[in-house]
Amino acid sequence: MENCLKIKGALPVDEAKDLDDKILIIAALWHDVAYIFYRLDFMMIFLEGRRARRIVKKYFRDLDIGKQDTDLISDMIFYHAGSSFGILNKKRSLYHQVLQDADTMEIFNPERFQKIGEQTKLTAYWFLSVEFSSR
Repeated sequence: MENCLKIKGALPVDEAKDLDDKILIIAALWHDVAYIFYRLDFMMIFLEGRRARRIVKKYFRDLDIGKQDTDLISDMIFYHAGSSFGILNKKRSLYHQVLQDADTMEIFNPERFQKIGEQTKLTAYWFLSVEFSSR
């Protein structure tokens, strides 16, 4: 979320004025929602955007978020992945480009590595505790 706002702040004023902070923040918060509902496997590389878009549309409809905003955010989320494979959103809106760039920036965030390490330790500890307590 912070990365989206940082990128917006670095844009020329005439471009940044057209971007709604709320849209950027909501898209940033929901862009990886597929990982909550689906396990991480090889197919997630190809299906993440499609799965996330389906989830977002369902929940946003239930939350009575407007169709235009839902369509924009779900489309941003659908196309956000791909920078790792050199697939950039050059032909999509500035919203799409900001979300994709922000997500790419997060890959290199040192705090992310620390969190991943902590989660790995907790998962390993949980697995070992369940494994050995069931014997």
